[in-house]
Amino acid sequence: MTLAAPFREQFRSIKLVVPLKKSLAEKRKAMEAALKAYEQAADYQVAEVTTAATFESAELYRQLGKDLMSSERPKNLSKDELEQYDVLLEEQAFPFEEKAIKLHEVNAARTKDGTDDEWVQRASRRWRNSIQAVTARWKSVSSRSNRLPARPWRQARPRPWRQCTAAPIGARHGRTCGARHGRACGRGHLRRQRGPVEAAPIPSARLSNTHRLCSS
Repeated sequence: MTLAAPFREQFRSIKLVVPLKKSLAEKRKAMEAALKAYEQAADYQVAEVTTAATFESAELYRQLGKDLMSSERPKNLSKDELEQYDVLLEEQAFPFEEKAIKLHEVNAARTKDGTDDEWVQRASRRWRNSIQAVTARWKSVSSRSNRLPARPWRQARPRPWRQCTAAPIGARHGRTCGARHGRACGRGHLRRQRGPVEAAPIPSARLSNTHRLCSS
């Protein structure tokens, strides 16, 4: 655990700033190094070390989700664009928060095997609190997503490789997304249609680090 501490501190010291793609890649690289160190510590199969390593691994994921939400925003965004950007960040942060919850749940479940040390108790508290917080926020995100106007930077440019060709209308890599014919789905993919495709304008401050357009 002592050997993993420097990797954890390196991860924590990296701030997510614009351009987000660059700083996020650096932070994720540091996180992977720390996760590997905790995995090696857990390989010793000492109960207290294993529970501590699991807890700290979960906290890395939770911290990354938290840091995404507090990351630097692009300048010169309108009020609507900023709100849309925030929703995109929350969508990106959710998988990391979910991973943290699952790891804390694994630790909390160790009480069934008779393990109930400090790390298991902390994981149990964190698990309950995280579920409540993430569930409440995700409901808010879903509500805001439904009422937000169309997101222009998610529209496809007039290039064939940015159009989905799957059979179902609005399909994304063979999975139905529910988008209407000729309109962008939730991930910015546009169902190929007859006639030319008109590209929506891209904001001057591109949000290329939080959205994913179809590049298949």
